[in-house]
Amino acid sequence: MGVCGTPWRIVDVIDVWPRIAKRVPAGSYAVDIIVDCLHGEAVCMESEDGVLVITVTPGRTPLHFTLFVLLCVGYSAGAYQRREPDLDALAADLGASSIAMFPRRRGWDKLLRGRWVKQGELFTREVDYGRQATRTEADSRAESAG
Repeated sequence: MGVCGTPWRIVDVIDVWPRIAKRVPAGSYAVDIIVDCLHGEAVCMESEDGVLVITVTPGRTPLHFTLFVLLCVGYSAGAYQRREPDLDALAADLGASSIAMFPRRRGWDKLLRGRWVKQGELFTREVDYGRQATRTEADSRAESAG
């Protein structure tokens, strides 16, 4: 298991960049992500499904903050759907009240329909603590059985 009981492992952004560079919009956005990771302002993680770069930002009140997804790149179709419960687990374990992202690639509008709210180019949603608890309980049962 990785970070917060998920398959995500913290990795060096420089090590994973060659595998994802073609899927990341070129320009200052890509450079900003790399710089944020190198300066410790963002965390780069990898699982068998892809790469996730996250940071935390202030939320609606001083007691709340947002887990902000700077980059989400899958290695195969369906990667986001498979790993979305892990996003809730990361956010819940960190105590975030919401999750947000600015998707930079086409297709995310369709993928994030439902629980996500779109405001301009920003997508946000509340952390699903129930979904995270269900995932954690299932993992605990699997570990105790194995």
